Amino acid sequence: LPRFPLDDLEGVAGFIEENVMGKYQAPEWAAEITVDGKKVSMNEFVNDFVLGVIMGMVENLKGVPENPQEVVVKVKRN
Repeated sequence: LPRFPLDDLEGVAGFIEENVMGKYQAPEWAAEITVDGKKVSMNEFVNDFVLGVIMGMVENLKGVPENPQEVVVKVKRN
C-alpha cells in the first residue's frame, strides 16, 4: 500500500476512489447511517465513500464470507 503525507488529501481521496470505492457502489449496494435513531441523508458520493471504506475493511477480516449480502456496523458510546 502507498503511504501519503498527512496533508495529501487529494492523493488519499484518489487512491480510495480508484482502489476501494469502485467495488461497492450504488445501485447494487446502499449505505445507511442513523444517529440517535434518525436516518442521515447522504448524496451518492458520500454513500459510495462510506460503502468503500467499510467494505474495504470488512472484506479483509478473517471469517467474512466472500460475497456478503449485508454488513451491520454499530458504534455506541460506553
